Amino acid sequence: MRRRVARSMLYLPFYAACIALASSLWRQPGLLFLGYAALSAVMLWRWHRPDDLSFYFLPFILGPFGEAFAIHSGAWQYSKPWMLVPICLPLAWGCAALYMKRTAEALTRQPHNAPEHTSRITV
Repeated sequence: MRRRVARSMLYLPFYAACIALASSLWRQPGLLFLGYAALSAVMLWRWHRPDDLSFYFLPFILGPFGEAFAIHSGAWQYSKPWMLVPICLPLAWGCAALYMKRTAEALTRQPHNAPEHTSRITV
């Protein structure tokens, strides 16, 4: 278990980068967009299997769509929106989803030499 936690900690810089970008550049949407674009490029360069791409691009599309619907219905609003949501929001959703996927895999993946657990009952 310690190895899994240690392995999952390797992904913390990506989480910290997401938070740092939003916290420091929210007043400058163009720079924030460029920061998230650069972070997205690094993450997708490093992790680009089909399941990684799905975990990036589905939230990239669906996250802002859901937020735009909530904003349109009056749930909340952003201070510097572009078509209801900040221009960087799709990138932020994609980065966050890919970070969470990789962290969850690090916490739950079995080492290569560990026996597989099956749910079959043998009699």
